[in-house]
Amino acid sequence: MNASEPTRSPETTTPLDEALAQTQDVQARLNSGAQELFVIKEVLKHELPADARTGDVAQALEKHDALEEAVQECADDLEDVSQALAQEVAHREKLEKKLTETRAGLADIEAEMAAHQQKSAGN
Repeated sequence: MNASEPTRSPETTTPLDEALAQTQDVQARLNSGAQELFVIKEVLKHELPADARTGDVAQALEKHDALEEAVQECADDLEDVSQALAQEVAHREKLEKKLTETRAGLADIEAEMAAHQQKSAGN
């Protein structure tokens, strides 16, 4: 886990946390696929003689290059989405912490008020 990822326990996982985890999983698989496409292209470039790279083979290599580029663009887009989700999760965690602190403060004030009312009623 990196610093931008949430540190929640499984019982407090939110749909946003799940979306982030799913996005990161898809991103990892997509990056793996992009790397495999790159390796395949390099092997084909080195193993296929230049005179064999004509007709359907040349067209297939061109389509492979276009597919590799499209996959990399999708991986880059997913990275942006993952970062945005991680920022949103972190922001919500900060808000939840502030809310918890505010509720605790309010409970303390209510308890003080109740004690003061009891004291006043006893006089």
